[in-house]
Amino acid sequence: MKNKDNFFILLLIFAMAIWGGNWVVSKTIAASIPLPVIVFWRFFLTTLAFFPVMYFFKQSFKISSKGFIFALITALFMVLYNHFFFAGLKRGFAGAGGLLVTTLNPLFTFTFTAILFKEKAKPLQFAGLALGLTGGAILLGLWKVNSSMLLKSGNFLFILASISWCGVTIGSNKSKNFAKPLTFSFYVYTLSTIMELIYNLPQYHLFIIFQQNFNFWIALFYASVITTVFATTVFMSASTKIGSNKTSSFVLLVPTTALFFSWLFLKETLEPETLIGGTFSMIAVYLINKGKSQKILKKRLVRK
Repeated sequence: MKNKDNFFILLLIFAMAIWGGNWVVSKTIAASIPLPVIVFWRFFLTTLAFFPVMYFFKQSFKISSKGFIFALITALFMVLYNHFFFAGLKRGFAGAGGLLVTTLNPLFTFTFTAILFKEKAKPLQFAGLALGLTGGAILLGLWKVNSSMLLKSGNFLFILASISWCGVTIGSNKSKNFAKPLTFSFYVYTLSTIMELIYNLPQYHLFIIFQQNFNFWIALFYASVITTVFATTVFMSASTKIGSNKTSSFVLLVPTTALFFSWLFLKETLEPETLIGGTFSMIAVYLINKGKSQKILKKRLVRK
């Protein structure tokens, strides 16, 4: 059993490195063609790749009406996230984006969940939120950045991407009683593809993507099939084997690998505020998840 857990831990580390690398790969294609066209093909390829995955895990394509509604809402946020994601990468740095989005998302999700669903937070989570806000301010360099610089750097778009991903996170979490994770993900990407198709048709020629070279297609395949289907499937499978609390802690590897790959392949420089703010933010994510874990454990003990 221990060897099996170690196998999934190694797979998780690999999956997190893939997610981190996605920021670098997506940066290389962000300026190639109109962003809505890239987003459509990313969704389309992901949807196609889900068919063999669904077959391999013997998942049903049936979904309840409530599950479908949650998938529809989540798909809308997924579309928004991808537009902000690629627009931010077109203007800003992949390393900074990977750090900002992956660390701010848990903070935003925690805050919105507490407000919308009136969930009580633990002192540890409040400490994490305060530390996260401090880390975010350092990351953005708010003491030296005005509003126009924030827009030009792409960091504002990364913030919007992080907020959009909160909708994806909350929608996915609320759907667990109405649909299985893989089935739900399949419908989210299918509906996202349809939405993006409707958005593209009046103004963009989707087939201009076939004018791109082989390297572009390799990058797009990585950003859609490898990142979304393979890494996400590993993450979900690991959650069932070694526990969701332990699995979620590995997400902290994503900003680290994004920074490393951005430095290695894109020659992006690591500013001091990026390292300091990133460290603060990652500790904050750990504290929020730790507080969440204690809350779940307490509920289980009460039930027993």
